[in-house]
Amino acid sequence: MISIFYTKNDKMRSHDYLLFLLKKELCKEYTESDLKKTEKGKLYIENCPVKFNITHSKDIIIVAFSDKSEIGVDIEKKKDLDYKKLSGKYFNSEPKDLDDFYRLWTTAEAFVKYKAKSIFVELKDIVIDDMGIIYKNEKQSCFYKTEKFEDYIYTVVTDSNDNIKIQLSTDFE
Repeated sequence: MISIFYTKNDKMRSHDYLLFLLKKELCKEYTESDLKKTEKGKLYIENCPVKFNITHSKDIIIVAFSDKSEIGVDIEKKKDLDYKKLSGKYFNSEPKDLDDFYRLWTTAEAFVKYKAKSIFVELKDIVIDDMGIIYKNEKQSCFYKTEKFEDYIYTVVTDSNDNIKIQLSTDFE
């Protein structure tokens, strides 16, 4: 099962929110000192029964959990920008419109986080189309789902095609 939790809060509280959710969902208390990072900076907790990933944009924090597989998530608040210029700098394809640019951007970032790679090195190597994600000319066996939420767009990438359950955490302060 893949669960996505979000809250409106300051991005500085993202670790607090993660620890709050782990306690609430797993009934096990972890502390900041339990959080480790891979060599590429992806957070994890040794022997934790779920994989997780965190993202934030403006006043939204999202935490994605998977009980089976690696997971990456990214969210961006939509704003008007020169997406054609940016897509030429970061992508190998041109988006159809602004929403498509944000779909490409969040999918690419979520994929990089899923793979635990360095985002600035990897974006040009990622091609995203209706058939899936191609990385360094190789079709990836992962799944992604992009959703709109208010004036945000977010994408989850995982190697499991499980149902995604989205929940608002209203009791986090």
